[in-house]
Amino acid sequence: MINQIVYVDESSYTAIAEARNAYDKLSTEDQAKVTNYSTLTAAETSYKAILKQKQTDQYKALKAHYDDLLSDKTKKYGTAAKKKLASILQQAQTDMNSAESCERVTAIYEKKLLLISML
Repeated sequence: MINQIVYVDESSYTAIAEARNAYDKLSTEDQAKVTNYSTLTAAETSYKAILKQKQTDQYKALKAHYDDLLSDKTKKYGTAAKKKLASILQQAQTDMNSAESCERVTAIYEKKLLLISML
């Protein structure tokens, strides 16, 4: 499984998670025989950095859309609508920060963007 991790990018979550699960299921004795464990840990570290950047970028994009909506003079948002927009944005940040994969971050972004755009 670890041998299947060649390059780490946004779509690597499943391969890394499967390799980790397979490794963790091995006995301690069999884990000691794994010669490329450092490949797995390096991939996990790289993916965490990619995920963190994805979370940051997607939140910033959503926040920019939120800011654009509120600054659009052609739209008038009442207090309740503004609170709802802020609540959606806050929940998006919480959800994105707890996401384990870049794919999940993107799904959250797309859902919250749609919700914000519908108000």
